[in-house]
Amino acid sequence: MKYKNYNNKKITAMRKKSLLSLLLIVATTLSFFSCEEKENKPAGTFKVEPEEILFETIGEEVMLKATLNGEEVKASYQATPEGLVEISPDGKVKLIKEGAGTITAKYEEYSATIKFATAELYVLPYLRMFDGVERIKAYEESLGHKLVNYDADFNTYYFQTNSKLFPQVIYIIGQMHVMYSTPEVLKSKEFQDFMKENGFNTTGEISYGYYMPFTSNFETIEPWACVENMPDYGLNASMCFQVKNPIIQSLSYPKLDWGTSAATIDAFETARGYAKNTERNLAEGRKTLIYTYKKELPEFTEMYINYYFFDSSDKLIKVASLLFPAQYVLTPMGEAYNFNADFEEFIATEGYTKNLNEEEHFAVFTNEAKDNKFTINMWNITLDGSVHVGAAFEYVPFNGPDEIDIDLN
Repeated sequence: MKYKNYNNKKITAMRKKSLLSLLLIVATTLSFFSCEEKENKPAGTFKVEPEEILFETIGEEVMLKATLNGEEVKASYQATPEGLVEISPDGKVKLIKEGAGTITAKYEEYSATIKFATAELYVLPYLRMFDGVERIKAYEESLGHKLVNYDADFNTYYFQTNSKLFPQVIYIIGQMHVMYSTPEVLKSKEFQDFMKENGFNTTGEISYGYYMPFTSNFETIEPWACVENMPDYGLNASMCFQVKNPIIQSLSYPKLDWGTSAATIDAFETARGYAKNTERNLAEGRKTLIYTYKKELPEFTEMYINYYFFDSSDKLIKVASLLFPAQYVLTPMGEAYNFNADFEEFIATEGYTKNLNEEEHFAVFTNEAKDNKFTINMWNITLDGSVHVGAAFEYVPFNGPDEIDIDLN
């Protein structure tokens, strides 16, 4: 058999011709499919109104209207993610759970997408129960809530929220944080599911006709719902977060040796990790040493501030030891307070006896063996721009007046 011999130029020409033919075939095919796609694209304007939905309450319903070229048509609807809304065959959308998503509407070969979301439905108050009010204000303002009232007698702050279900949150400082609502909302599964997601659980059982208890892992919060208005007690339907006082396990005593020196005090405090805050020279040549210790716990900041007061001859005459939060020791009630029962039990085991100064109306805790006694007062300090409430143990020598007033200015 003879083979036809082509030179390189002829082979190259034939390849070019074959490639050109292939390109023409591909171009023709693409043109055909392009025409087909263009011919199959739906003609007309398909719309669904409203194009966006902002729900404001659980159970709220919105009717969708689908039109093609201005004429109403019956579309089918599918929501993503599932479980947030229910959609009836005629296009009625009902919110069943807080969240955001999309609804796809389809009619024949047409489709459109609607966005939906929920406005602020449920709220939680600031839950570090012993932080200062400035932290509370910053938290509420970050949510767009507005301070609308302040009751100085009960140290209570009222905030207006963006939620129709919980329109008002109040803070009774040191005692309770309250979200006002309605019995229907508080009893609803949706609200109880929301609370569960945030660590608060309830069986839904109601005691005394109004009290629905919750449980949580918070050591400083006792959560419960008042599910019926109680006009005789001045409490409306609300979710309450009541302060649960931390239980004092030990007390970090300052240096209580009335014959000690400033140098010995300084060595004692710095050795146990207290920082020297300042040294003040007061009137009449008196000196004051101040030491601080701070520890961050999950639910609050624990802090001690110790003040050592000397007379003009450098003799220690009084020590004020401030413990924060005050609720370790007492329960603030506006300008007044009550001692916590667990604190009184604890301090008795430390050898102190509680005596009442009936003439001056205050309690004195005495310990002859330790050569000191103390009264307790509430002290407020501003730290990092926020006011904190502490219990001040004001120690004085056992043999002497129950109280020694010292001007810190």
